[in-house]
Amino acid sequence: MLDKERLRQAVIKGVSQMPSEAVVYRDVLNQYNEPEDEPILITTITGLLYEKERVINLNLQDKGETLGKSSTRFLVDYNEESLKVKTSDILSIGDKKYRVVYLGENFEVYFDMVVQLDG
Repeated sequence: MLDKERLRQAVIKGVSQMPSEAVVYRDVLNQYNEPEDEPILITTITGLLYEKERVINLNLQDKGETLGKSSTRFLVDYNEESLKVKTSDILSIGDKKYRVVYLGENFEVYFDMVVQLDG
């Protein structure tokens, strides 16, 4: 059986080594699903921003090799504030803005969000 609280504390300890504070915004959509006005403030969360390398995929049929590019991730513990974040929200970290592509929730212990730079 998983000891979720112990695992959550390990995530919190890891994040505290190199924390990044993210201000979370959400676009307000009109009736045509287009962004209206300025995004609204949702919450502020602390996490770890890092790059994750993808594995090399080999296809033996055509002797091709596909190198996947790395993905940017934001790791946060599972708590009341991180539960407010949804896919397509905007994370403002430092002077950069990232869009949440995938939340990556795992066992109610942490979120390993896949993010990409927002235009």
